[in-house]
Amino acid sequence: MQSLETIMTSWIESYMQDVYTCMPAIVLNVKNMGELRVDVQPVINHMFKDGTLLEYPPIGNVPLIFPSTKQSAVTMPVEQGDTVMLMFSQKDMSIFKAGADRPHDPNTRRWMNLNDAVAIVGVHPFSKSPNRNAARKLPHNTDDLVVAHNIGTDRECEVRLTKSGDVSLTGKTISLDYDKLLLNGKDYDMHRHQYTDDGVPMQTNPPT
Repeated sequence: MQSLETIMTSWIESYMQDVYTCMPAIVLNVKNMGELRVDVQPVINHMFKDGTLLEYPPIGNVPLIFPSTKQSAVTMPVEQGDTVMLMFSQKDMSIFKAGADRPHDPNTRRWMNLNDAVAIVGVHPFSKSPNRNAARKLPHNTDDLVVAHNIGTDRECEVRLTKSGDVSLTGKTISLDYDKLLLNGKDYDMHRHQYTDDGVPMQTNPPT
């Protein structure tokens, strides 16, 4: 005969199987990148006590999380096949996702439900990490702070702050557009001049 503790433990385990906290997923479809809205599917199937397995269904209209406020943001492209980490809200998020950002009543009493997921970008299988030297086209040092784009392609570009204190910009074209540029605390002027073609050949050396 099973003890009360064994029965309660089994019941709790069964109940918690339907309570979602977090799990990795793959992006199936980018619904609206401007709204940071994607469709995803968890990549780890559900395993029942008897060993049978069940693939999770796709989850639609999941908000993406980037470091951002209303006035500032770090954004990047997200594509089909990218991996994300899903976190599940303790409450029904449907009204919040529709635009409510003040205290409001939920539509349902559901909690930690598949329908209330948010997706955090930046989780990868170890073998597919973008921080691997093998993944980069440009020389890479994992001790540096780097903002990179088009990783692994001929269009790879980056801003690199090295461990030694150097800063480098690498790209096909480097463009500087500024009102005032300070180098070592001093105003730096690029001596930008307007040029109008008057038909006279340009003279680049001083006359002798």
